[in-house]
Order: sequence, then structure tokens, then C-alpha cells
Amino acid sequence: DSFQFSYNTGYQNVPKERSTGSFVQINNELLNRSVSTNILDRLDGVTSGLIFNKNKVGGMNQSDITIRGRSTLYANPNPLIVLDNYPYEGDLSNINPNDIESIDILKDASATAIYGSRGANGVVIITTKKGAADRKTVVNYNGYVGYQKATNQVPMANAYQYSVLFNELARMTGGTNFLDSSKFGTGTNWFDQVLRNAIITNHQVSVTGGSEKNTYNFSLGYLSQQGILKTNDYTRYTANLSNDMQINKNIKAGYTVIGNFNNSDNAPGGIWHALYAAPPVLPVKFADGVTYGDPGYYGLGSAVSNPQATLDYNNSVSRGYNFTGNAYVDVRFLSHFDFKTTISGVYGESESKNYVPVYKATSTQQNAVSNLGISRGENRSWIAENTLTYTNTFATNHRVTILAGQHAEWNNYNFISASA
Repeated sequence: DSFQFSYNTGYQNVPKERSTGSFVQINNELLNRSVSTNILDRLDGVTSGLIFNKNKVGGMNQSDITIRGRSTLYANPNPLIVLDNYPYEGDLSNINPNDIESIDILKDASATAIYGSRGANGVVIITTKKGAADRKTVVNYNGYVGYQKATNQVPMANAYQYSVLFNELARMTGGTNFLDSSKFGTGTNWFDQVLRNAIITNHQVSVTGGSEKNTYNFSLGYLSQQGILKTNDYTRYTANLSNDMQINKNIKAGYTVIGNFNNSDNAPGGIWHALYAAPPVLPVKFADGVTYGDPGYYGLGSAVSNPQATLDYNNSVSRGYNFTGNAYVDVRFLSHFDFKTTISGVYGESESKNYVPVYKATSTQQNAVSNLGISRGENRSWIAENTLTYTNTFATNHRVTILAGQHAEWNNYNFISASA
């Protein structure tokens, strides 16, 4: 049998030679050229037309993706993400890239028409790994340990240079506060104080195989990633279970369940600006080893702060979990007809907590009343689909495919926040 390349368009696979829209398929081999823990990083540079807006938060990527540029000024410009035939609105960084078999990118209107207005910005279809028929059980382990670090850091003035510049500015603006440059040498390197070489640990175990009529795939994944900013950490657990059964020659059934749990210690807001603006003349702590270096002591103003104090009094955590599942029955009858019914659902929750205690670190970094803020979001949804496909070939080269379908969808999202 010859191999036939086809694209997944959502409700059917279209052979490459019969496709009229703009499609791109990225297979598992291309995805595995990178060991990044974020699937969007693995897509970067693999194909044309994909544009990424990356934001490094403590060394961890938060990315947005657009296809062929931004198509709207005010609405969401991101494409529709479909995970195993279910619209996925979660964070793609919570999906284990090692669980993905292929990604189909639908770029133009003809390719995305089946999804209606939701596909106006393009569609990214993610298909996870399945078992293989007539294959013995295979147990596979994939893991690595690495680290990430800040590179190409901006050269900053040392304490002596800073004091000289500070005094020059004071003279030009008529200031009365001057620093004694002779008392300063190298001073504090705030990059070295606040940043670190961050360890990444990733492990995955999978079991896959199948018989003539039954295939299965099961995997568990664990990721521990430190941010390059001290105290910023991310942990992710993933699970993937799929099973397909050929009940008889005309009936096939199966299911897929994908789950993830994530937990993160978040970076404080504004920390990167504070890091760049922190004066090198400011010590982390004074000679007593207890009192934080205070910009007010040197008359440096309220625009600068002690980044170490910001980190030490930061208490911000997030956690979340998400389960996506679907089950289907596919029935072939009367030679040319195929009826498929699918039920899919999502069950997820996310929560963030932020606590600010009573403290006084410096003259500008203090809080007189403690505050606790909690926000929680819950997502519940399901989709029921029924499709009937008629396929026939006439006079050898004339092929007709007619697809009719019914789609029902229910979504419920609750969000609550409180502070005291």
C-alpha cells in the first residue's frame, strides 16, 4: 500500500492532492526537533505565516499566536485552537508537547469555512497520539534536565559611575542632594542578586500498542521549571489516555481523555522595571544584615526601590486543572455512508491568590494593612455532534463527498474574586 498524505480539516481528512485551501501539517518529527516545554516555542520557525508575540515572565514563555498577521483591531486576533476535535480555550503551555502527534494549520477562508466565524483568524488543529494496530506494547520514557539563564544582559553602571552621573544630574537641575563618589566602588549588581541559573526537569512515561481491533495509548508527564527570576517557579502534571475499538467491520468506537494540573509561584508585578532602575549604590541590606537598603537613605527619590525587598514580600500563587475528553461511535453502512456521533466536554478550574502582609522594608516599600486577594474561574462545557457523510467514486476519476452535520454546544463559565 502506498502512503497517502492528508490534512485534518476538522470533520474529515482531505488528501493533499484534492485540497484546495491553504493547509500546513507539522508532524511529530518536526515538533521533536526542539525540547522546549511550550508547544508554541516548538512551532516557532517551523512554518511560514505564524507570528508569535512572546512575553517572558520570570523566564517562562507566555505566547500569543496569529496566522498571517493581525486581522482585527479590537477583537481577539488569535486563531481557533481545536484539541482532538474540541475547541480549546485554555493555556497551550499546559499541554505536554510530547503527547502531540501532529498539528494542522488552516490558514485561509476556504480551509476554515467549516468552523464559521470562530475560524476567521485561522484554525490550529492539534491531534494527540494514539495507539497503533497490531503492535506489541511499548513502554517509552522521555526525560531531560537542563537550565536556562539570562543572556545578553544590558551593561549597567556600577556604584561609582552611578554616583558620578547622579551628581552631574543634580548640578544640571539645581539639586541639593549629592553622593560622595569616593565611598562607592562596584556596588550591588542587581542582576546577579535577583536572577539565577534556572533548572528545568521534564519526564514522561508512555505505554502504547494495540491488537487488530483495539489500540491504546497512555502517558503521564511531569515538568518542574524554575524561572530565571528567583522565587518564580512552575510545575505541571499531564495525563493522556486514548482507546479505539473496532467492534466489527462496520462499527468503530473510542475515547480520549486529556488532563493537566499546574501550579506556579508568580513573579511580582513591575519587578523587571524595578530591577533595571535599582541603583547600584543601594546595598541589598545594610551592615546589620537585617535592614533593607533604603533609597530614601541616599535621597534617591521614590521612583526607585529595593528589588530584593519586593521579592521577599511577594506572595502570589496560581493553580489550575483542566480535563478535556471525547467519546465517539462511527458506523459505516450501505457501502457509501458513514455516520459518526461524538460527545465532548471540558471541566476546568483556575485559582489565584495574592497576599500582602503588614511590613515596612524601606521608606517607599511598606504596607500598613494586610490584604488577601483571591480569584477563581470555573469552566464547564460540552459539545454533541452528529455527522453523516456520503462518499462515492464514479467513472474511476470522479469522486463525490457530501457531509451533513448537527452541532449542539453548551458553555458555562463562572468567575468570582474577593479581597479583604
